[in-house]
Amino acid sequence: MADLSIARAGIPTAEEILEPSPGALLRRRVFGHAGLLIGAITLLTIIFVAVFADVISPGDPYDQILSR
Repeated sequence: MADLSIARAGIPTAEEILEPSPGALLRRRVFGHAGLLIGAITLLTIIFVAVFADVISPGDPYDQILSR
């Protein structure tokens, strides 16, 4: 009998299997919200462009001659 209880110690109960973790609930809520995803993608795009602005557009805007 003692061996059986020791062997079952690592097996999760039915409640633990059926209940999603808090992280899973958060992911489901975040990825299910279209407005949040659109806003996050927009914000990350703006941050990406700001960080890599020198690589994306290496020219100096003050060096150009607009009168030509």
